Amino acid sequence: MQTSGTLWKQPETGLFLRSAHVIEAGMQILMFFLAIAMV
Repeated sequence: MQTSGTLWKQPETGLFLRSAHVIEAGMQILMFFLAIAMV
């Protein structure tokens, strides 16, 4: 529990995970809008 807590508090790891999730969500939204535009 303590190791995972400190891992999340590390700026690099937390920022990387957060940015990765944001990029993934952004790409999915982009593809969704592209699919709508195609129809």
